[in-house]
Amino acid sequence: MHITVKEIKNNIEPLYYKRGVDYYSARRVLSYQEKELYDDNDMLYTNIFSTVRGSGGCVYSQDIDIYMDIDTIELVIEGSCSCPVSYNCKHVAAVCISYRTDSMSSQIAKLGGKVIVPSHTNTSLVDNWLKNLKKSTSKETQKDSKTNIQNRDYFLTYRLDGLKSNDRNRVYFYKSKILKNGSISRGTKLDENNIGHSYTNRELKNSEDENILKMTDAFIMSDYYNSKMEPLSGTLGYMIVKKVLETQRCYFDYNSIPLSLVDGIFHAKYEFKLYKGEYSLKSNIDKKDFRVIETTPPFLMNTIENTVQELDIDIEVYQQLLNAPKIPKDEIAKIYTSVANVIPNIDLETSL
Repeated sequence: MHITVKEIKNNIEPLYYKRGVDYYSARRVLSYQEKELYDDNDMLYTNIFSTVRGSGGCVYSQDIDIYMDIDTIELVIEGSCSCPVSYNCKHVAAVCISYRTDSMSSQIAKLGGKVIVPSHTNTSLVDNWLKNLKKSTSKETQKDSKTNIQNRDYFLTYRLDGLKSNDRNRVYFYKSKILKNGSISRGTKLDENNIGHSYTNRELKNSEDENILKMTDAFIMSDYYNSKMEPLSGTLGYMIVKKVLETQRCYFDYNSIPLSLVDGIFHAKYEFKLYKGEYSLKSNIDKKDFRVIETTPPFLMNTIENTVQELDIDIEVYQQLLNAPKIPKDEIAKIYTSVANVIPNIDLETSL
């Protein structure tokens, strides 16, 4: 039975899932055997019996059933384990990740035929990319503002990202006002360095703005003549994006509708797609109306819907995946297995 990373996450608590990824990556899954069985209602399900090395050298056994709930049409994972947690624990998560990766690799190899890497093929580009991808995953530690401005002539607004390449991942500050039609004007762009000083433009800022400006100061590079906003990054960049969105006075580029922060996490999916004998890595976040704000964790911006949502991918992994080279058809099984082992917490498919 085919399962996805998202389905594993839906069935296992986030903490246990995260630890399961670590256990899988550390090769703690010792063995597993899967069987296709039928229940009392003649419904097909997959049963997996497995063993995983736990902490302190203990070996735990798991008995896992994977089936489709006919009422909700959702995949269900029920895994018992001999460890103290006993149900859908990190050991069960590790086995499910291993089973998913192996089943996909097996399917690719079976349909794609025998994997042959010609001796004359220059694989350095692919090898270097895999090396960098693995390196990017090896780190050990991986809303009433509008009411407050109604009675003010001018106030501070924020512009996040932009159409120009040098505006990406940046936030800019504007002096705006409410127009007669009730919308907020784009206003006048303010100097990034001066707006942060407590003695300038006091009438534009409330305490919320003051806190945001203190945080953005770390990304303003200034010299004697001018100042420049650097791209937002890291955990601080993530906090700034959340704060400016919560003001309800944050906009994408020239848009007149404010960006809104969407609850939940957007699930990134990747797929190797075949074209003219070579596979290219494509994603559901590659749409032209989408922008990835490269903070830690990153955000996905929908510039048409004016929404921003947290993205469930490590930013360094995302940047490496952007640089994925084209893969020759006869190497895809080997490369798929290597990539899936490096990033087991991302849905990775392939068209055959």
